Amino acid sequence: MKKFIISIITIVLTASIIFSCRKSDNPKLPALTRVPIPLITPDPTANTVIKATDVSGFNGKFSVDLYFKNDIIPKQLDIVVAKNHNYTDGAVKPFKAAIASFPTDVTVTGTQIAMLFPGPIVVGDVFEFGANIILQDGTMFPAFDSVGAAYGQTGGNVDGYPNASLVAAYAVVCPFDRSIFSGGYKIIIDSWQDFDPGDAVTVTPGPGPSQVSLTVYPSPAFGINRKPFIIDIDPATGKVSIASQIIGDYPPSDNNVKISATPGVNSFVDFCSGKIHLGFDLTDAHSGILVTGILEIGK
Repeated sequence: MKKFIISIITIVLTASIIFSCRKSDNPKLPALTRVPIPLITPDPTANTVIKATDVSGFNGKFSVDLYFKNDIIPKQLDIVVAKNHNYTDGAVKPFKAAIASFPTDVTVTGTQIAMLFPGPIVVGDVFEFGANIILQDGTMFPAFDSVGAAYGQTGGNVDGYPNASLVAAYAVVCPFDRSIFSGGYKIIIDSWQDFDPGDAVTVTPGPGPSQVSLTVYPSPAFGINRKPFIIDIDPATGKVSIASQIIGDYPPSDNNVKISATPGVNSFVDFCSGKIHLGFDLTDAHSGILVTGILEIGK
């Protein structure tokens, strides 16, 4: 019975609250504006990154279209570009105005980017191309607000739509170039202690398109019959593998010493500086593993 009485009281109070609210008590809702959504898609057949070593050689392309093909169309889309996620006043630069036909291809060169953003363009920089939306009545919705969320003032979270693409972004990177892994190299770390920091070793491009040749172990102070060994570089990630191969002899007993990558140790190269970092195992036929060590060399 007590539960029943409480339930009745709850219903009465709820009804009182509901009926005490009047239409005049609520502020008027703002008028809603229908806004078309841009679809900006980088062209994978053009450059998709900017090479730090050849900024002027960059040639990119992206398509400017509408996400909903049969929805209202804007008066125009104005393409703008931001550098390094800086969306403050004056930081976002105009690039191409008055696009009113969809889809439209837009090309961009490294020279154009350099003219818009004076100063050095370096590894780690990123340039984002978006579209300011101009409605038929002239209302403008900027591509980036002060915190970078595209069209954040619309409240629509449009970047979360399936296959939505609101910006074309181009990062400045050092691509893999086998020729950079050549010239004067010096020891940075040698945990096997065949060398001291600063000692010179030989590095040249290898026989394959993503291979580099190193002449390191054994040091002339300790070994003979020295042979170069080949490292294989993943051009996409910079990770390195080393197939087991003979590098020389350590007299009197360690002959036909082989080098290979240490399993589970991160071996890699730096595409920008040419630095090489290897986790390696040295083995021979009669004693097995001689050492597991780290070799790091740079210019």
